[in-house]
Amino acid sequence: MSLGYRDKILWAAGLLEGEGCFRVTNSYKGTGTKHGRTHQVQASQKAVEPLERLKAIFGGSIYKHPKRPIHQWMLVCVNARGAMMMLYPFVSAFRKEQIKTALASDQKWCAGRRHSH
Repeated sequence: MSLGYRDKILWAAGLLEGEGCFRVTNSYKGTGTKHGRTHQVQASQKAVEPLERLKAIFGGSIYKHPKRPIHQWMLVCVNARGAMMMLYPFVSAFRKEQIKTALASDQKWCAGRRHSH
């Protein structure tokens, strides 16, 4: 059975409710020098399949942890902000607070570049 777009968003909200994180983090150049702030949505799982589904819905990247048997999906910058706004109506008060805090923090800056939103 193929899910419609709204069903996919609801599924993603459920997964990220339990396994996700919504935040703004410092971004660094290769030299270790801070050069901006980046909005980020991420989730970690031992199984890669749920993360591949998140990637199919929102985009982003999947990384295998170098020392632990887990995979991490990460969505950053403008795409992360869009996902936060899309998921907001479907998550708990705790996750809504994470999203509100992230969106209120340096909302016009992403990886050192100014965006006109």
